[in-house]
Amino acid sequence: MFYIAYGANIDSLTMLMRFPFAIYAGTTELYDHKLVFCGADGNSLVTIEPSIGDTVPAVVWELAVADEPLLDQVESCPALFGKEVLEVVLFTSAEEMYAQNISGELIEAIVYIMYDGNPANMPSTDYLNTILDGYDELGFDPTAIEAALEAAMA
Repeated sequence: MFYIAYGANIDSLTMLMRFPFAIYAGTTELYDHKLVFCGADGNSLVTIEPSIGDTVPAVVWELAVADEPLLDQVESCPALFGKEVLEVVLFTSAEEMYAQNISGELIEAIVYIMYDGNPANMPSTDYLNTILDGYDELGFDPTAIEAALEAAMA
């Protein structure tokens, strides 16, 4: 089972503490989506929402099907997040993903998306730093996370 992570689970230390047998499968971009921090101020979580022309970098993990109930729990599904299956292009690394002349493998993966109705607000410092650590580790362009932070501060 492939799982798309764009929040705290992009950080390998966080993900492997939760799922020790998770396997890094690669990276992907969620086209025509943007990141948004939603929830209680100072404790919001990141989600994605449609946004023509924007992209969100994400990591793809391979998990055992038996891990799905625990993943649902970690992702607050179905209480706060819903689960969808997306078709995405899988790349071996961010460098490959950002290269203009390399094509990846088309896969189906699950992704968790927060239900509508939560206000845009700032995340906790620890949560944000975990995501930023993942961005640094993976070599992701920070544009998506910077835009989400700017929108949360508005």
